[in-house]
Amino acid sequence: MNKKIIFVALVAGLALCSCRREDRINSNNHRDNGGSGTSEVTVVETSDWKISVEPRATVSEEGSDEEVIVDIVKVTTNSKSDYYVDAVSVHNFETYYNNDPKAFFDDIISSLGESTLKELLSNGNDEIGIPRLDSGEWIFFAIEIDSNLNYTGYYSSTKVTLPEDSVMSEEFKTWIGVWEVKALNNVVYTLNINSYDNNYKYAVTGWEGDNTWAKEYEIITEFNKADTSMTFYSQVIDTYTDTEANSDVLVYFFGGVDINGSSYIWDYLNEDIAYATLSDDVATVEAAYVEENDKKYPMLYMSFVDYFASSGKLQFYTENSPEFPFTMTRKSGGNTGRSMLSKTSESSGSRSSIPAKAYSSLGKSKVARSARTIR
Repeated sequence: MNKKIIFVALVAGLALCSCRREDRINSNNHRDNGGSGTSEVTVVETSDWKISVEPRATVSEEGSDEEVIVDIVKVTTNSKSDYYVDAVSVHNFETYYNNDPKAFFDDIISSLGESTLKELLSNGNDEIGIPRLDSGEWIFFAIEIDSNLNYTGYYSSTKVTLPEDSVMSEEFKTWIGVWEVKALNNVVYTLNINSYDNNYKYAVTGWEGDNTWAKEYEIITEFNKADTSMTFYSQVIDTYTDTEANSDVLVYFFGGVDINGSSYIWDYLNEDIAYATLSDDVATVEAAYVEENDKKYPMLYMSFVDYFASSGKLQFYTENSPEFPFTMTRKSGGNTGRSMLSKTSESSGSRSSIPAKAYSSLGKSKVARSARTIR
């Protein structure tokens, strides 16, 4: 049996100037990921591919000493056709795709683009490693792909519940609690950090400080077991309808970067924005770097961004965003309880459950991230 580890990252960029919350930016540069035309295909579920999910494994990425935790997807088949394996959380399949496999396939295949899809195809029996997914219910798909890199409509699927660790490690607990943020640009407010997925992710509330509209939002951050640091990364936070603008709105959490004197929102999903390292009760939060035209640029800040689907307008906020580097000082320990979000409702900010129509799929790719983000 062929065995491989693949790391999927579906990202696209859009350059914008920074502005205050009262301003809206109109962009004609919105993403067009391309992809194959498959809108007329009828989907049919078959038993051609048998899918199972094996226990998580820790593997070394090819060409690197860095270890990665992956969920192993095992596929057995007698079919000689190429196929592509992907997954979507039950919550997102219901919320974004109305339980329609065709809508999911259209979105995912077009977002990948032909060159990436070709690299990720499987044939025959295979084992595929997907970077660790959040705990909860997932649907895994094997999607038949033809020689023109279109999906044929034939697919197999299985629903799996991925377990959460039952016990938090002591290292994981060190970040849980109430923290005071202080930055050189005079931004000061309080953050609350709770467990979102034990030993894997946190839910952070309080970003933007006293802004009432932002208090309900949870930013999902990632615990790094190797050095006990915490990573802030770009993500989808929420969706809502703005009745005045007559538009659905996607709320993002992105980093801002200065490239040759021009300010940009670095709107690649699942990209590292900053790293927090802890010494006693004080954490230092330092910027990640991005690469553009073979040059590296540090992130400057991170903030919420509203995208208005009906017009392509964006509205983003920087006045309450701490500039890097900034500190977080522990005010009190946490109760090691859960985040406000239940696992059944699931956060859109999950690095491994954002749908492609929010411009991503399975989430982070160590391979892709290493090309765009450095420590």
